[in-house]
Amino acid sequence: MEESIAAAMDHSELHLVNDLAQLPLMTQWVEEIGERAQLAPGELFNLTLAIEEVVVNVMNYAYGDRTGMPVDLKADFTASGLVVTLIDHGMPFDPTAAQEPDLDLPVEERPIGGLGIMLVNKLTRRVEYARQDDMNVLTLYF
Repeated sequence: MEESIAAAMDHSELHLVNDLAQLPLMTQWVEEIGERAQLAPGELFNLTLAIEEVVVNVMNYAYGDRTGMPVDLKADFTASGLVVTLIDHGMPFDPTAAQEPDLDLPVEERPIGGLGIMLVNKLTRRVEYARQDDMNVLTLYF
């Protein structure tokens, strides 16, 4: 699938494939969204960090060994804020059902993973997940 950026006044889309070499396209897209939303530098940093965390995880894990698979992002500017939706056709994974990591455990005793999900939860107002038509649909509210 060829990457593309499409934008309207209150909506923007980015179509990628699961290849980490496409992360600069994602960063450019997020910066454009930040400009349109008139985000302060700290808000833009948080937005970029949250979206990058999710996109990297999808690219690394959603499709197993399959390459060239779609990773789609949509941004909608609403009266209550920015809504970013990430869609992939990978294995079902609901990050909202993941258990919060126990930060009181020593680092060497903690299971691997989970900190990225916690980070995304801290950087957003709300996170929603749905499995629709064999797709993971993750919606982030900023």
